[in-house]
Amino acid sequence: MSGYHRFLIIMLSAATFFEGYDYMVINLILPLMGKEFSVSTQILGYAVSVINIGTIVAFFVIRTADRFGRRSLLLITIVLYTCFTVLTALSRSTVDFVIYQFLARVFLVAEWGLSAVVLAEELPARVRAFGIAIVQLAAAFGGVLAAVIFPAISKSDFGWRGMYLVGIIPLLLIIWLRRRLRETPRWIQSRNRVEEQDEAPSFFTLLSRPYRKRTVLLMLLWFFSWIPITAVQVFFAYYTINERGWDLTDVSRALSIAYTIGLSGYLVGGKLMDILGRRPTSIIFFLGGTGSIIWTFQVQSSLAIHFAIGFCVFFITAYLPICSTYTTELFPTRLRANAAAWTNNTLGRVGCVIAPGLVGLMALHLGGMGNALTVIAVAPFIAAFLVLFFFPETKQKELEEITLETT
Repeated sequence: MSGYHRFLIIMLSAATFFEGYDYMVINLILPLMGKEFSVSTQILGYAVSVINIGTIVAFFVIRTADRFGRRSLLLITIVLYTCFTVLTALSRSTVDFVIYQFLARVFLVAEWGLSAVVLAEELPARVRAFGIAIVQLAAAFGGVLAAVIFPAISKSDFGWRGMYLVGIIPLLLIIWLRRRLRETPRWIQSRNRVEEQDEAPSFFTLLSRPYRKRTVLLMLLWFFSWIPITAVQVFFAYYTINERGWDLTDVSRALSIAYTIGLSGYLVGGKLMDILGRRPTSIIFFLGGTGSIIWTFQVQSSLAIHFAIGFCVFFITAYLPICSTYTTELFPTRLRANAAAWTNNTLGRVGCVIAPGLVGLMALHLGGMGNALTVIAVAPFIAAFLVLFFFPETKQKELEEITLETT
């Protein structure tokens, strides 16, 4: 990799870091914010649901990068999510909080999606998947940092608002970024061809031939990936406390160990995609996720659960770089940002939004949360089936070569 490639990975990692930070913060500060604004747990649940819809609305932002360019949209999303994050710290009511966090979530998710597009177009084919995995791992570390600093900041004079004031840091990135970050050469070339041929894509281009099949397949791959990721993150603590008799110390210890070790799944998955190939790596990790989810939520021993959740985190965290790599490789440059929007931010993110409700509903009929979460293990199994029978191998191929083969 060149010096610019390393700069790009470091810069996008720094920006993406705050996507994970923001996700963790809202889970940490909700009790304090609810107490300050005197709102019920039910209202807080509705608030989070509305905020999460922002992940779907990000669709409209991401797809414009095919028209206006990667560089400009990336800088705009960083500026806007920073502004709305800081405004969150100034909220005077629950309504203010929801509005600011909804808009921050839109631009955070847009930045996350655009980062993968930029990396796919800039990095050498031999390290493309690994580079995407490194940047997405940064978001996970953002969540870890939020958990670490929360006790100190929440007890300061700033209280829970101080967690959002930390979000001003990305603005400092802009000073560094705006001069050195370049537009991707692939987008410039693609844009010139589009203008010469007057063939700007329509809103529904990806749902017409020859792109319809791969668009639908990637929508399903994202959907069946987000369901287990969300379900395990949301309900592991609830399950172990209510059905296994753990206390908060037990949960904290298990999750600390699991995420310390398990987050290596990003890097291992990314590296194996570049060495073994996209298809075998994806199948291994999707099936590994199925097995480890069943193990986690059916095993009885406390020690076994500690091991199982570590393996579970290892496998399911790799789903994001797997899906992102395929999404950015299977479409031509003029449609790449549209593809990221259509596949992840429509049906894909719907999986993220409905997973908690789906698990809760199944738990009522299946005798508990553990059984419901075990059923969720079928989702990555379906994803493995899709990859095995419908997805091509794209290892170490240039994007243009992949486009010719798949069109």
